[in-house]
Amino acid sequence: MRKILKGLYQKLPVSAALKVRLKAAMPYALQQPNPALRRFGTVDDLYPWRAESALDTRLFVQNYFSFFFPGLDTATEVHLWLNDASGRALGRKTLPLARMQTADVSVKAWLAELGKSETAGTLLWHVVMPSSVAAFSADQHAYFTDRGYIAFIKDGVQPSFMHGIDRYAVFQERETETSDRYYPEGESHAWRPELPLGAGLGCESLDIMTVNRSEKPVTLELLILDGAGKTAAVRTATVPARGLYLETLDGSLLSRLDDRGAMRVSGLPTPWSRVMILRRCPGGSVSPMHC
Repeated sequence: MRKILKGLYQKLPVSAALKVRLKAAMPYALQQPNPALRRFGTVDDLYPWRAESALDTRLFVQNYFSFFFPGLDTATEVHLWLNDASGRALGRKTLPLARMQTADVSVKAWLAELGKSETAGTLLWHVVMPSSVAAFSADQHAYFTDRGYIAFIKDGVQPSFMHGIDRYAVFQERETETSDRYYPEGESHAWRPELPLGAGLGCESLDIMTVNRSEKPVTLELLILDGAGKTAAVRTATVPARGLYLETLDGSLLSRLDDRGAMRVSGLPTPWSRVMILRRCPGGSVSPMHC
C-alpha cells in the first residue's frame, strides 16, 4: 500500500508546494518509509567489543535525555545485552541511570561476572525513555537515536574511543523487552575505506571489524589490493545475525602493499555499515577508527 501511494503521489500533476501540504495531511504511518518508526521511541546501535590479554572494552552510557530536557525528571535505567561473535546471547544486565549520569561498564568485568571466556563479540544498550519524556513525546512522532561511545583500553590506562555509526534496534515508547529491527531484511552494499594500507601505517597488525545489523546471516568479502591495484588477498566469511566480522591483516601482508594498498568490503547488509579499524602498534598501544 505504501509503495502504491508513493507512486501515485510522485505522479500527481500539482506543484511541489501542494505536494508538501498533501503529504503533511497523510497519516504518519504512510509518511514514514520505515515501518519500524510508527509512533515514538528510541533507536540504538549494535557495537563490537574485544576483551583479550591487556585489552578491555568500556562502555560510557549517557543519560542523554537529561541534556535535551533539563527541566524534566529524567532518571531512568539502561538495559545492556552482551553477545559472542556468533550473535549468541552471553548475558544481560540492567543499571539505574540518574539524571545527568554516565554509566561506566567494563566488558572484561562483565565477562568475569558471567564466568565467560569469550574474547570478541557484539553488544547493545538501551536507555529507557523516562516517563516524563514519553508523556512529552506521545504525540510528536519522535525517535531518539543513541550512537554513544565505547573505548578500547590497553592496560587500563590508554583509552581509544569510537562512536556508534548506524542503527539496529527500535524500541517503541518505553519498551524494554522487545524491539524492531531498523533493517529487518538486510541488503548488500560495498565500502572502500579511505585508508591507504602498507607498512607506513606503523602497526604490527590491523584488525578489520564490522557487525551484522540485519536479521539474517550475510556473507562478506574482503578484497585487499596492492599499490598497483592488483589483488593481494581475498577473504570471505559468513556472519550470523548480531554477529561480529573480524579479520586480521598481519605485518607480512601489510609490508607487501607499498603504502598504497587499499581494501574493499562487499556484502555489507546496511547502507552505513562502515568498517572499524583497530591498529596494533609495536609499543603495544592500540588505535581504533571508523573509515
